[in-house]
Amino acid sequence: MPGSTVAPQVAGPKVFAHPRTLRDAVIFRRDALPLHLEVDLTTNCNSRCPHCTFQDTDKDYILDSWVFNRVILDASGMGLRAVTFTGGGEPTLNPEFAGMVQNVRALGLKAGLITNGLAFSPEMAEKVLPHLSWVRFSLDAGSPEMYGKTHGLNKKAFSRLIDNIQKAAQTKRGMKLSTSLGASYLVLESDPVDFKRAVELGRAMGLDYVQFKPMQLRNPSAVGGYSYNIPVLCEAVKHLRQLVDQDYGEAFHVYFTRFCPQLLDAGQLEHRKSVFCFGQQLTTSLAADGFLYACCHHKYDPDFELGDLRTDDFRTIWTSEKREKFFYGMNPQKRCLPDCRFADLNERFWEEYHTNFLSLRDYYEIWEKAEMDTNNPTCPDSNLFV
Repeated sequence: MPGSTVAPQVAGPKVFAHPRTLRDAVIFRRDALPLHLEVDLTTNCNSRCPHCTFQDTDKDYILDSWVFNRVILDASGMGLRAVTFTGGGEPTLNPEFAGMVQNVRALGLKAGLITNGLAFSPEMAEKVLPHLSWVRFSLDAGSPEMYGKTHGLNKKAFSRLIDNIQKAAQTKRGMKLSTSLGASYLVLESDPVDFKRAVELGRAMGLDYVQFKPMQLRNPSAVGGYSYNIPVLCEAVKHLRQLVDQDYGEAFHVYFTRFCPQLLDAGQLEHRKSVFCFGQQLTTSLAADGFLYACCHHKYDPDFELGDLRTDDFRTIWTSEKREKFFYGMNPQKRCLPDCRFADLNERFWEEYHTNFLSLRDYYEIWEKAEMDTNNPTCPDSNLFV
């Protein structure tokens, strides 16, 4: 239906446009091309989210631009396609943020931004929007009251955010940009009135979409350190289905993602079968402390640290024996959220060679043969990941 989407729980269909890189992810090659880099520019933040994933980060880090510029230059030569500026803290608080965005585009890479929007002034919008493929604002509310619960801030801050988003949309239209502007809403409570307000607000501000996702709640006793309020989310899904089933036209969309089938159908979450995280082959995380981490959910965790990019270059760390040992030694069933964004992808790859009793070497050889036979209608290059 136009304007509405229930998005699948997967890393996203865009990754399937790179089948050879996906092949290398499955069989693990040290020189597998990293498609995507997530970057924390600082641990400082101007929001006070009660459920912040990184609230225990006890140091104020600001990523130096020389480290960032060296990393993207090195990684772009290895096949990097895109960079996402995210947190950690609030990326726009890094004094060199605008220049870093411009440098990404100068290398021919795509750039995206996840921001709370509080510092995204009209002046900043004019500098960076022409260089960004997309911006997602962390709205997380349809009212000042809900915003206080999700961001820990007052009505004045909510009004500033709304004003900044509206002016960013005006800048986009005025400059005739194709940049996608959207808002995310992390569901803390099942509040159909607030859900509807957020959708109406998104349309009124001139956004392209509003995206609803489950909020992760800190839970030290749970695998991965976080859990979900399952009863709340199951109730929320009923209301969200009604919202996405409406026709908003072609210019505006409503999504809800990360509400995976386990949650929707069974009302519970369990870990998938895969004992490998293939997703870490496709994307990696540069944190504000200058270290490269295998997973965005485990930044600043020494167990997931791959190397210091202040002293070593990206290629050295990416192709290192340490990273290979981490790939084979880290079992997502024991360390990660069951609803990780790569859960579907991991299970799909795991089933592909595990159920067929293929070794990684066998899998590689079969794939290589299929690639050489361009007339093979069952070539994995064409249909394995669709």
